[in-house]
Amino acid sequence: MRKSRHLSKKSVSILCAAALVTSSLATAPGAFAEVNGDGTITINEKYASHESLQPTPQGFQVDTILNWTPESDPDAKFARSTIPLETDRVTGPQVNPYSNPEAKLMVCSLANSNHDNSFLQGSDTFDSYAFGYWQYVNSMVYWAGSDEGIFVVPTPDVIDSAHKNGVPVTATLGFPWGPDTTGGLRLEELEKFVQKDENGNYPVADKMVEIAHYYGFDGYFFNQETYGSTAEVASELVNMMKYVKKKYPDIIFNWYDSMAKDGSVSYQDAVNDKNKLWIEKDEDGLYAVDEFFMNYNWGGDHSNPTSPSYPDITHKIPTTIETMINSGRSQYDAFAGFEVQQNSMNTPIRDHLLVDENGKLKISIALYCPNSTMGFSKDPVDFHEQEKRFYVGSEGDPANEPLDPADPNNWEWVGMARFFADKTVITEAPFTTSFNTGHGKQWFVDGEVSRTEGWNNRSAQDILPTWTWTVQTDGSKLQGAYDFDDAYNGGNSVKFTGNLDASNKIMLYSTQVENAKSASVTYKVNKDGSNVQLGLCYGDNYDEANFKYYDLGTGTAGEWTTANVDISEDASKGLPISAIAIKVDGQVTDYQLNLGNISLNDQASVKCDAPASVTLDEIMYKDANKAQVRMYWDGVENAEYYELYQVKADGSTQMITALPNTAYYIDNLVKEEGQDTATVRVVPVSADGTRGHYKDLVIDWEIPNGATAYAPVPSSDNVCLNGVGAEVTGYSGQGEAEPAWKAIDGTSLNGSKWCQAGTNRGWMTIKLLDGPKTIRRFRVEHAEAGGEGKINNTRDFSLQYKDTDGQWKIAKQITGNTDAITDVVLDQPITAEEWKLDITYADQGPWTAIRIYEWQMFEDATQPATDSVGMQFASAENNEGTADVFTLSHVPEGYTVKAYADVEKNTLLGSAVAEANGKVTIDNLDFGADAGRVYYTVQGGVTAESDVLSTAYESKTAEKTPAATDISFSKFSQIGSSNSMFKDNIYTNLTVNGLQEGDVVYLYEKNADPDGLAQGLYTKKSLPVAAGEDSITIERVQLPYEGTQLTMQVKREGMKASDPYEVSAATELNNLLTQAKAISQADYPIGYAELQKAITAAQAIADDTTANYDEIAAQVEALSAAIDNTKAVTQVLETTVKNAERLLEEGALDNTLQVIVDGFNASLKQAKELLENPKATQSEINAANVDLLGWMAKVDWKQGDKTILEVAVDIATSINENLDLYLDTEAFSAAYAKAQEVLADGNAMQDEVDSAYEALMEAMMNLRMKPNKDILNDLIEQVEGMDLSGYTADSVNALQNALAAAQAISTNEKATQDEVDAAVENLAAAKAALVKEDTNEGTVELPVVTPGDDQDTGSVEQTGEGTAPTETGDAGSFTALALTAMAGAAVFVFSKKRKH
Repeated sequence: MRKSRHLSKKSVSILCAAALVTSSLATAPGAFAEVNGDGTITINEKYASHESLQPTPQGFQVDTILNWTPESDPDAKFARSTIPLETDRVTGPQVNPYSNPEAKLMVCSLANSNHDNSFLQGSDTFDSYAFGYWQYVNSMVYWAGSDEGIFVVPTPDVIDSAHKNGVPVTATLGFPWGPDTTGGLRLEELEKFVQKDENGNYPVADKMVEIAHYYGFDGYFFNQETYGSTAEVASELVNMMKYVKKKYPDIIFNWYDSMAKDGSVSYQDAVNDKNKLWIEKDEDGLYAVDEFFMNYNWGGDHSNPTSPSYPDITHKIPTTIETMINSGRSQYDAFAGFEVQQNSMNTPIRDHLLVDENGKLKISIALYCPNSTMGFSKDPVDFHEQEKRFYVGSEGDPANEPLDPADPNNWEWVGMARFFADKTVITEAPFTTSFNTGHGKQWFVDGEVSRTEGWNNRSAQDILPTWTWTVQTDGSKLQGAYDFDDAYNGGNSVKFTGNLDASNKIMLYSTQVENAKSASVTYKVNKDGSNVQLGLCYGDNYDEANFKYYDLGTGTAGEWTTANVDISEDASKGLPISAIAIKVDGQVTDYQLNLGNISLNDQASVKCDAPASVTLDEIMYKDANKAQVRMYWDGVENAEYYELYQVKADGSTQMITALPNTAYYIDNLVKEEGQDTATVRVVPVSADGTRGHYKDLVIDWEIPNGATAYAPVPSSDNVCLNGVGAEVTGYSGQGEAEPAWKAIDGTSLNGSKWCQAGTNRGWMTIKLLDGPKTIRRFRVEHAEAGGEGKINNTRDFSLQYKDTDGQWKIAKQITGNTDAITDVVLDQPITAEEWKLDITYADQGPWTAIRIYEWQMFEDATQPATDSVGMQFASAENNEGTADVFTLSHVPEGYTVKAYADVEKNTLLGSAVAEANGKVTIDNLDFGADAGRVYYTVQGGVTAESDVLSTAYESKTAEKTPAATDISFSKFSQIGSSNSMFKDNIYTNLTVNGLQEGDVVYLYEKNADPDGLAQGLYTKKSLPVAAGEDSITIERVQLPYEGTQLTMQVKREGMKASDPYEVSAATELNNLLTQAKAISQADYPIGYAELQKAITAAQAIADDTTANYDEIAAQVEALSAAIDNTKAVTQVLETTVKNAERLLEEGALDNTLQVIVDGFNASLKQAKELLENPKATQSEINAANVDLLGWMAKVDWKQGDKTILEVAVDIATSINENLDLYLDTEAFSAAYAKAQEVLADGNAMQDEVDSAYEALMEAMMNLRMKPNKDILNDLIEQVEGMDLSGYTADSVNALQNALAAAQAISTNEKATQDEVDAAVENLAAAKAALVKEDTNEGTVELPVVTPGDDQDTGSVEQTGEGTAPTETGDAGSFTALALTAMAGAAVFVFSKKRKH
């Protein structure tokens, strides 16, 4: 974008601004890269060459944009914005009476200082352009240049942030400024740009729209400044834009005031007859440009009212307004350009020409590079103060009524809030904000620090306060600011500080919310003594009467307090909430209130489900502890965004980032020392801020602990850091937004530099704050280090010091420099307090300027370590004897590579210097017999040896990994795309089967890198095969569309890599052919004839080496279908299965033996499974049919009736419980056990039941109880105790015989009760028959024990023949009687059963 045609003070400042616009140029003399870009069609060259996994922003030329598909972009899933443009954006009541709701503000911002090297999703630094004043902006131009070409695509973090706030974002389309010095290439590019195809379409325009829709931005900012074009091209440009507007009405075009209707580059500083073709409507109401960015001189020479152009300035704005209205357009579609890059808020603007008699804008405004506030900022915290001054004004209150800009003598910057009414997208609940600006020193989660390092990610920015800061009070006003030292969630909170001596009402948000039912506020106070209230405005203005206040309590000093309030009753009255405020009352000195979160909710919290899966896409190890990671996960319903954490070994978590996308690149994942895994957690968060269920990704770390080591770090710090070690004492010149002190601020990020425009010579001086220092080394970072073109690097300069005589002396002279960084050890140490950087030839670009991004000095001569060459470029072969080889590629020419046997570098194996091809080979080594690692370093220039990295080798006897040829291909498409083609290539997913855990597959894609195989450089590498898996799928594999050849290699743990082998899509076809030819007609009679036809057709394609992917894929599909369609005849089995199921339904298996039921069911199940199996063979089908029929024939094998058996077993159980009372129980026990077995056997038939019953009955009937020997034993005892001396020998002899017989019965365990009773009877009789020797025969009375009488020994009259005792009876008679009765019942039962 050309800034001015007048060589005035302003135009001089513009020169350095133009230099910054060329920030990412390599050779281009203009504002953008040459039309052929970097000369390649590759997107992300570092990714393609395996140098880095970092996704990079996109840029195109005409040819490459025509060839673009989402699949051609390896970064597509990371580069897309996932937040659609919020279209529900409203303007609330005006807080500043001078603001004009109709006027629009365009910001043309350098959101990323170096587009080509920017991170897409934020980075690990606090220092970033975290723009937040979206409420005043209507459109953002993503202003940037690119080495890739003239089309520059916005990064998704910028789009996300803008879209969330309802602001569209347009990409930069910049044709290089100036005459065509490229032999016609620039003009040829312009003509190709507007070419039509044979159907009258504009291919470039269609592709531009496709890209905008895919990446999620909203249109293009045209900046055509190439000289020498024609009226025909200009007319065609208009037609092309109208073509887009008609076909794609959602696309926005901004236009910079450069090209006139005759095709010339002619800056009009207005809209007039020479350039109105871009904005005027045709007869169909179509127009080319939505927003017209006028060149900056609409107000003449701002700095010099006596300039010749000054009298001419009055007509520019009126002419523009008249032309716009006469062309059928709003005057507010024209934007007066403000060039603010160089001087930011100090830019002199004749804004009195832009306002009407009421002080309101009569035209819109476009700001060029308002990111210049970063140049005014001391640090990222101060950036927000500078932004506030820029957009709100010096008073820091958007409601303030500043000096009247209509006064031509008023040059003071009044802030954009003075001109533009604020807008809001807060139109419904849930709404929640933690005031997160999108960057921070650290990251807080629920009030606790979760990340201690700086960060930025604009996608994570919340909707920020509408008013910064409107505080209403009758006392001391609390001062508002963002607090980056304390937050509730994110990187910052909002703080209000000061003496609280009266009520302070803090206006925060403009809203239009009707559906809120509850609200919550999280806050913290530093001291007790205040009361906090939430104020909600219910009305169409912000009068105090419309505010309702809800008490939030007093809080606890030093702690976060969350207060919830029910607002449903007030919200239900029909008036929307039009503003959110906080009121604080009390009497507290040195008071501080921090606001951590405000939410409006419409329902109970929603807790999202966990992602279904989280996938490790790729990993690249930097060393044994750090890696770059690409990952993605399944989207979750109701998730507004996702938080990513690293999970530590102790279970604690550390925030990584938060973003709305479902894919993320981690630039530096650090594994904990000593651990073998690293875990990343994905947590979905709903719109109301509720964290959902999480899913973890556990990464098995491939590089062993201790396999690398870090190089020593220089011991001394930079001694000339601004404000710490040095201060600027003088300079030859500087830009107000690019002052000299920026050269010593310690960073080159975001355009932080000293710039003096319009000269090749200049100087700056510093003084060391701590007195003289002895300097041994100094370092200067030039334009290229900050992202600008190599051509802008400082060529000739010197480091000087002031000696003790006060004279400047040269410490080191540098001439002919072309490097981005100069890092030099002085010839000898020099001690001094004052130092000078003297520039004698700045750069060789068209916009001459001094550009110094960093000047550093050190007391230590040790230089930083050389950047390592990644382990992915290292390999080692353990061959026979001393033929081992270590190889390292991608080594810068002239760098030295050293190979070591150990990580401590004790044993040097060898060294070599890299040549032009970047490959170093160290051979004739002997690693030894076993597997191990080679350790290596690189060293270049004056830098020190790099970190120690390493690569593994296998043992000398290790075998080669077998080739894996079981592969399949499918077409690959990126998310949101259905395409797979790219030029003559097709993108596919390759699945390799037949692998083992840990296997790694290497691919050599011929069209991606034709020389890769010859150089041993793979183009794709799989992750190791996961545990429990035997296959791996590699996405986005590029095949030649014709031939489809691809070279593969497989490496298995403990084995050497396989030899490279070629496969193609035809490999899968050949595998299928092998499978198809093995199919026999006997096994698969159906479809066999069709299969033979398919084999013939497929074989023809398989034999054709020129067959293309679709031809091969068609045959793969056809042959697969033919294989699938071959099958056995199943009708008979189907009929058998149908009849078997009918038997089940009819109850035919009721009471069938269980073994038959089980066999029947198993056979039926197998038959049905075979019927469902399309590849069941005919023999399997036939066998299943026979088996099922066999079981069906046995369904009448019924179970026996066990009713009476159950009764018998029940009685037998009671006997068994007293079995010790019976004799000869063996038969009973056996019969009882058998009866129980039959009773439990579901397959027992009636014969088995009857047999068991009868055996048990017989056993019970035969049981005999053990006899009662108590009477016998008592009688024996009596007899044994008798004195027989007075009796006759015969009677004593008879008694002794009876006693001996009784004693034998008593000791006989098997004696029956009858035998016991007989012994009693005989012994009693013998006793009674005793005869005394000295008496006559006669009756003798003797005591007799009667059975059953334990005590009674009453008299029994004995006769000569005695009297028999009473019978004891049979102890088993009752059992026998019971069993006999039961047997009769059994006969009845059995007879009934049998009759049935």
